[in-house]
Amino acid sequence: MSKGEEAMAFLLCIFQGYPFLYFKIRMIEKNLKDFKSLWPEVDEGTSHLIKDMLKVEASITTVHFAEVFTSNLLAFKKRIKRFHKNLLSYRVSDVVEYYEKIGKRRISYIANLLGYPPLHQIEDEELKENLKKSCIKVRNKMNEIGEYYLHFKDLYNSYKHGFRIGVAESGYDEMYPVIIYLDDRKKLDTGTIRRFGKSISKEIEYCNFMTHILGAVTETFIDRVLHQKESWTIKSWCE
Repeated sequence: MSKGEEAMAFLLCIFQGYPFLYFKIRMIEKNLKDFKSLWPEVDEGTSHLIKDMLKVEASITTVHFAEVFTSNLLAFKKRIKRFHKNLLSYRVSDVVEYYEKIGKRRISYIANLLGYPPLHQIEDEELKENLKKSCIKVRNKMNEIGEYYLHFKDLYNSYKHGFRIGVAESGYDEMYPVIIYLDDRKKLDTGTIRRFGKSISKEIEYCNFMTHILGAVTETFIDRVLHQKESWTIKSWCE
């Protein structure tokens, strides 16, 4: 590995852009809450449409973040300094497979993802139990995010490729936003319709979780792999 490659790996670790995805979803939240005061020039009819599109944007951001999150975790998991090579070569199918299997992964697999030492080598039983609980909690949340990702990945693809989506209001006593999109190239007369809720709290929760996990794993990777320290810091998520 050249010095230039090693320097680039370090720069990519300390200047990662993923926190902006969390900031972006909080911007969306602020716009939804304060839309009238932020955009007084927009008429009421148009404002409903824009707010519905903002909810779609929150979903797209969450799916995007889920892919970024997984591609980085899988790259760090290899424990090689030139981790960024994997960011250039991963496939979407790798992310899909990750989320399809994550809920059934062994504790040892999750521990490795988080940068923990092998749990069977930890002599302190209290610490070992704490880290096991941490792995279980993280695995459960990753599985939730995985279900979300798999549910909305076709919408994400429709958004990225041609922005082939549209938003409308539907319902009787209570109106709610739905999005229609084309997700099958062979069925041009068929679209998929999904309903969106009134809140983006779930998307905020997921993006917040991924921000903190990826931040901690990155710090561990810097110490453990790039700086090759004999000891490194890990974070427990069991609380």
